[in-house]
Formats: sequence, C-alpha cells, structure tokens
Amino acid sequence: MSVISQVLVLFLLMLCGLLAVKARWINDAGLQGLNKLVIYFSSPFLILSKLQQDATPELLPDLINVFWMGGLAIVLCGAIGLFIFRKEKEDRKKIFVGMAMFSNAGFMGFPVLISAFGEEKLIYGIIYVAIFNVLLWSVGVLIFDKHALSLKKIVTVPTLLASVLGVILFLLNIRLPAMLNQTLELMGDTTTPVAMFVVGARLSQLRKEDVKDVKLLLACGLRLIVLPLIIYFLTGLLGAADMVRTTVTLCTAMPCAAVQVIHAETYHGNAPLASRGVALSTALSMVTIPVLLTFLL
Repeated sequence: MSVISQVLVLFLLMLCGLLAVKARWINDAGLQGLNKLVIYFSSPFLILSKLQQDATPELLPDLINVFWMGGLAIVLCGAIGLFIFRKEKEDRKKIFVGMAMFSNAGFMGFPVLISAFGEEKLIYGIIYVAIFNVLLWSVGVLIFDKHALSLKKIVTVPTLLASVLGVILFLLNIRLPAMLNQTLELMGDTTTPVAMFVVGARLSQLRKEDVKDVKLLLACGLRLIVLPLIIYFLTGLLGAADMVRTTVTLCTAMPCAAVQVIHAETYHGNAPLASRGVALSTALSMVTIPVLLTFLL
C-alpha cells in the first residue's frame, strides 16, 4: 500500500467517528471518555513501547536536533501568528495565535508518521511531542492567562512523563519485562484508530458559516500550508538530516491542536471559535496532508 493510501486510511477512520456522531451512536460524554483513553493510556503506552530500542550513536544526534529544531519551529510559528493577527480583537487573537503555534502533533502526527515511515521512525515524533508538550502547557497557557502558569500541570502531562521515562530507559538501554512491554504495545496499538475516531467525530462541529470567516480561513492556511513550508526551508538551511526535517515539517503541518479548546474553556477564552478552528483545520487537512506528503517523499 502506498504512503498516500495509508494516510487515506486514517481519514476513513475519521469518517467512522463522524458517522457515529451523526447517527447518534456516541455522545459527547463517550467522546470525552475515548479522549481520556488516548491521553492517559494508549498514547503514553505507545511512547514507552516505541522507545524500547537501541540508542545507536547515529540516532542520538538526530533526536537532539528534532528536540531543539522542533522547539524553535513552534516558537517561530507562534511569533508569526502574533504578528499577522496583532490587530484582531483580543479574544480572537488568542485563538489564532494558538492555532498558528500548536498543531495536533500527537493525536494526528503519530498516526501520520507511522503510516508514512513505519513504527520504527515514530521515535522522532515522540521527541518532537516532548518539547511540544512543554511549550503547550507553558506558553500555551500564558496566551490565555499570564497568571495561570503551573509547573505541576507541565510535569504531570501523561505523554510528557512517558517521553521522559522512555528516553531515560532508551539512553540507559534498559529493557522492560516482556509481559509489561507486550501490555504497552497492545494498548499503544489502539492509539491510531481511537485518536482518528475522536478527531473525526469533532468534525460534526463544523458549520457552513465557518468558511465565511476570512481570518479563520487565514489561520487554517497558515497552520496547514504556509508555516510547514517555512519550517521545511528553515530546517534545510539549518542542515537538518532528512528524517529530522521531515518530522518537524509534518508535525507542523498537522491541524490545530484539540487541546486549544480545553485551554479556551479553562481560561475563559473564545471556546466556540477554538472548536471551529479545530474542526475546520482538520477537515482541510484531509487535502493538505496528502499533498504535503507527495512533496516530502
């Protein structure tokens, strides 16, 4: 099966989620439960299981570059978003800056990377998501409330904890017992179908009026097309290896982070606009991601 065909399978999984909501086979409470399943179990378990590999001398420099280049890319995207939307009303500006800065790198990035390069390359995405989570729960919170930053929230993010523990085991070449590792693998294997199902279900929030919001469309265009291309050429100028460059670019090219809605709701932001941003950027990504993959591969 070609890479594009594999990615299209992900979108078919999303379609299953959308149909389930439309048919009322699952409600919002059920989706929240599936969301927590991915956040607290399947995604952290996937990270731990995929970091159970040898720390070869050739791999370590690449992972270090993914970490700092990924962090640089996220901050640069946020700065570009802040400049472009600087004249927007405050509540809309916060959402648009967040959309520019934070992609759905975990929920959608992991499945796309696995489909494109196989599970053995997911370690690159894991390192990207580690720095992503640090910035998401620090700068991402500060976007909405300058006084709400909490070190406890940052260090207790399940995927970040799994990344740190997994990297320690990876660097020390410590192998988990076979029974435990198999448990991690089995639960981790549910990440892709469940995450895609939830993302697809959220598309039910999309409305015809959303395509009439020019600034929202601009934010989606930045998130899905302009910023990934900027990052692709920037990482090239920095001399990044092919897999490093591709990983950082692809993770940047994912739609708006779903957690943006949670931040908006928690810190009294424009949650409806955030929901529309997630839904619209996800719908548009069904076109942009396959196109970008043909460009990168």
